Amino acid sequence: MESIPEIIEAKSSKYAIYKTGSGDTSLIMLHGFSGDSRSFLHLLTELEKHFTIYRIDLPGHGQSIISENRFDVQSICDDLNLVFQDLDLKQIFLYGYSMGARIALSLTVAFPEDIQGLILESGTYGIEDSNEAEERRKSDELLAQHITSNFDSFVTEWPLKPVFDTPTPPASKLIEFSNKIRKSQDPRGLASALRAYGTGSMPCVKNELESITLPVLILNGEADKKFIRVGKEMNHIIPNSTQKIIPKAGHRIHLERPDLYLKEIINFRNIHH
Repeated sequence: MESIPEIIEAKSSKYAIYKTGSGDTSLIMLHGFSGDSRSFLHLLTELEKHFTIYRIDLPGHGQSIISENRFDVQSICDDLNLVFQDLDLKQIFLYGYSMGARIALSLTVAFPEDIQGLILESGTYGIEDSNEAEERRKSDELLAQHITSNFDSFVTEWPLKPVFDTPTPPASKLIEFSNKIRKSQDPRGLASALRAYGTGSMPCVKNELESITLPVLILNGEADKKFIRVGKEMNHIIPNSTQKIIPKAGHRIHLERPDLYLKEIINFRNIHH
């Protein structure tokens, strides 16, 4: 059963934080769109041997509450930096999946001082072309409207998107639990999140990648061709980065190949601790 989170109020949101484990290294975990901190429960038994883990519900998800009507990627990064200070976290390993990876990358660009290592699962640096970004914002807006008008349909349709195609479907119990997590979200919160920090709204940080000097692990599934290309590009630009292609996996490596996911993260920690 999930523990009761600590709630920390920052400027734009109140953040729900779940702390577990007793390792001598701190690991921050940021989930993907329509997930929450529970998305990583199946990984904790092994991770807790190596880390003290802080799983954070991002704004509009789980138990986190949006305090302001207007918020964006920068305000979330400012908030999380304040949260880390409140928790007195230093020399942390920061991990994000998909949407969470975009936030983790932006946060590292803005506040690299207390980050010891960055782990990006199926992440991007944003959309370079302004016209393409505008088209994506329009697509995100249509999805936001769909979520608030027909949430049950969204819950059913989301995992069927082509981006989640994979040669190794997650275990049935993980699929069921992921669907349960998605169904438990507040449609208004998800719509607000999509408008504020969906892919179309996220500022492109490609030009800042070269300034990241800390160790970075880029994880991509071998079937996730688009994100492999983006990961390869990031790996080329970020000086101290490594890209790992996980065999027989798609976009959701932590669900599809948790064994290899855990191996890579723990190995990264051991090398850079």
